Amino acid sequence: AQSSEVAARFSDDPRARLHHAALLSQRGRFEEAWIEYCEAERLTTDKVQALNGLAQICRRTGRLSEARQRFGYIVSRYPTDVNAHIGLIDTLRNLGEIKEASMYARRTAERFPGSPRAAAKHGETTSEAGRHPLARQILIDAIRRFPRDSRLVTALADAHRREGRYDRALSIVES
Repeated sequence: AQSSEVAARFSDDPRARLHHAALLSQRGRFEEAWIEYCEAERLTTDKVQALNGLAQICRRTGRLSEARQRFGYIVSRYPTDVNAHIGLIDTLRNLGEIKEASMYARRTAERFPGSPRAAAKHGETTSEAGRHPLARQILIDAIRRFPRDSRLVTALADAHRREGRYDRALSIVES
């Protein structure tokens, strides 16, 4: 209720609209979130956050072809936005296009060497593509570069799990 009150009070502020849309989306209230993201897009010149929100709604509601198209547009229009690249990777994964997702994740990790999220996606998709030793090495290297990022440790444990190395996966998580 407080979020909608803030959005109503600051109806011409795209930040309030974006915040409200994100909360609605997290709660699974996608139709309402869609309206708020559209309104935020209309109100601002920096449209990338609203566009990403709309694309994420498409992905989360199973409209994967539309999500792919939307993320592709964002990536072409805003090439420095790592969120759009990661959204496209996740959409390719959802579409079952693991090889394409893995190749795109590699390029994304190269384009954004300072992003632990990009490194994690690269390792995850490489593992999903069945290239386990390479995936483990990608993730170990990323953990060295970003030692405080828990998503990388989790991704490494998942890579071991995909190989059936459950004891190793568990020891990584427990250490």
